Amino acid sequence: MLYPLFDTLKSWRFRKRFLVIASLYVVLGFWAATVAAPGTIEGMVYLRPFVTPYVHLAVQPEIIGQGLALGLLIAGAMTDGPGDIGVAAA
Repeated sequence: MLYPLFDTLKSWRFRKRFLVIASLYVVLGFWAATVAAPGTIEGMVYLRPFVTPYVHLAVQPEIIGQGLALGLLIAGAMTDGPGDIGVAAA
């Protein structure tokens, strides 16, 4: 099996699949990224004298918006067709 999480995600309803994908992107893909960028945990540590806490908070809506958009795109692409919102695992 090439994609072990795919079958699990496919068996979940759209809303759960959407929230999991969006959460993974936001938490692991951005907040916990090992790059010193405004808005990340590492950036809050290493950019302290140059970047204010206001800047870290100002980028959060964009980060969350990107996560929601990615989650919507991927969860929507995993549906079987129009009107299909996924089925609960039996």
